[in-house]
Amino acid sequence: KIWPEDKFPLQPVGRMVLNRNPDNFFNENEQLAFCPGVLVPGILTSDDKLLQTRIFSYSDTQRHRLGPNFLTIPVNAPKCAHHNNHHDGFMNMV
Repeated sequence: KIWPEDKFPLQPVGRMVLNRNPDNFFNENEQLAFCPGVLVPGILTSDDKLLQTRIFSYSDTQRHRLGPNFLTIPVNAPKCAHHNNHHDGFMNMV
């Protein structure tokens, strides 16, 4: 899908720097959980059916693969102050 730049201009949102190999491959690579449903405040998803499907399926897959508290594993945890309702249970890292 191509978004028209006159209606939706490009906005830089950050920079990702890949400058080293992981020290511990399992902790830093095998436990990664990319999920398009984890959004910062102020960002909303579109009504795109493929995106809506991925929001459900990615998080469902990560729960199955890493456990229900996969967002508290250090490599997936936010780097800034946050509050979530994850407590107790299997794979809790807090």
